Amino acid sequence: MTGLREMFDEVAEAPSPPSYLVADDVYTAGRRRRTRNGIVKSVVAAVALVAAVGVGSAITTTRDGAAPAPADSTVPAPDVSGPVQWVGAADAEHIYAAYPACPDGSCNKTWVRLVASDDGGDTWQARGPKIEIVDLVLVDRQTLVVVGPKAALTVSVDGGRTWSAATRAPKALDAVPAGGAAICATPDEGACQVYAVDPKSKMYAPLSMQPDGTLLAGPVGNTAGVLWIAGTTGKPCRPTVSMSADGGHTWATRGIPDPPGGALRCDPVRISTTADGRTAYAVTRGTGAASRSAYRVQASGAPELLATIDTVNGGDGSFVAADGTHMLSQNVSGEPLDEVRWLAAGADGYRPITLDGLPGAVSPVRRAADGWFYTHSYGPDRSIYGSTDGRHWSPVPTPGR
Repeated sequence: MTGLREMFDEVAEAPSPPSYLVADDVYTAGRRRRTRNGIVKSVVAAVALVAAVGVGSAITTTRDGAAPAPADSTVPAPDVSGPVQWVGAADAEHIYAAYPACPDGSCNKTWVRLVASDDGGDTWQARGPKIEIVDLVLVDRQTLVVVGPKAALTVSVDGGRTWSAATRAPKALDAVPAGGAAICATPDEGACQVYAVDPKSKMYAPLSMQPDGTLLAGPVGNTAGVLWIAGTTGKPCRPTVSMSADGGHTWATRGIPDPPGGALRCDPVRISTTADGRTAYAVTRGTGAASRSAYRVQASGAPELLATIDTVNGGDGSFVAADGTHMLSQNVSGEPLDEVRWLAAGADGYRPITLDGLPGAVSPVRRAADGWFYTHSYGPDRSIYGSTDGRHWSPVPTPGR
């Protein structure tokens, strides 16, 4: 998982568990440009966030879709300060952001205040009281699943206004139910397992079939109903990528080979996928801090090495643009560690590219179900950015900016 430096800092500073939500994003720093209401939005037909598969279990498997959001006309604008710690988007209109509950540092970073916008950032509302979050999964416009301390699961089906504790079902599931979410957590204090969560019934259970190897606790990638997760396996230890196109009923696991003349660290890889979820790009770390290798991974066949690039500590973020181009971040020697350049894959390897309007220090780029790309910057900027193609970016109006 990216952001390990911050995660290790959290472990050293406080006895509470590290927050993957915080660790993924907080440690980079950026520059500030004043936001303006100029973002280009192009919402296309929504792609399902979860695999719509029917399974027989104690968990409810039918769902009519998210309920309309309650009116927020009487809710004042959120009073938030400090850096944005996390951003999630169901589509270009429905955006969520988490801010530190204690900007003065008087409480742990896992305590946040959640705010949301239903109009692309034009207006924002506070959603519920402060909440302690280790990991957060946005299932659809109004449905969220939170992993808290000791892997306690809570769900919200009204956009974070109210929360309910989830209960473990009496038996394992064959697959993720329709309208559900997949998470990798350790409720039993053992190794990370993939769990299916049904927000409507407020129940969860482990999948009966788990990916091979040791999994990375944290989010399970879900693109167009295809699940992806990183891990490690074997002796000597190898990084792996596992995928499931049937909601976790079956898994295909691929070990990542060493690049020619080099060796990989036994670290989980960073995964980004194409819009249809069928192809993934895995970015690995070499045994030295100054190299990253990019691989193309599919359900069948061995992973294909695309390139090995020189970098400095960090620089393993990547995403796949709307046209299918793999974009890879690179830290450059002599430049600030938090500033990255971008490389675009092509027939002749990875070449430098300028992502118009995007600051040099941003959180990992993510893609919403409708194809909208989003991220947020750090330091004085603290703004959210959005893009319809992954190449041209605009700031989103952000609370307190």
